[in-house]
Amino acid sequence: MLLTYTVKHLFRSWKLFLALLIGIILASAFFAGKISGDEYVERRQSLKQMKDSLREELQRMGVTT
Repeated sequence: MLLTYTVKHLFRSWKLFLALLIGIILASAFFAGKISGDEYVERRQSLKQMKDSLREELQRMGVTT
């Protein structure tokens, strides 16, 4: 029951979950000093491309409109 609720919640609010996940990953890497400003911009661009491709794939599958 708990697992099905979690899966439903993730599918209903996938945009919020994705934004939160990306923010946490970028912030933790940035504050830990693992990436510099240039690397941050490169990773942000690659994550935007990944987000766009995921959005297209979800639309193709009919999950979102």
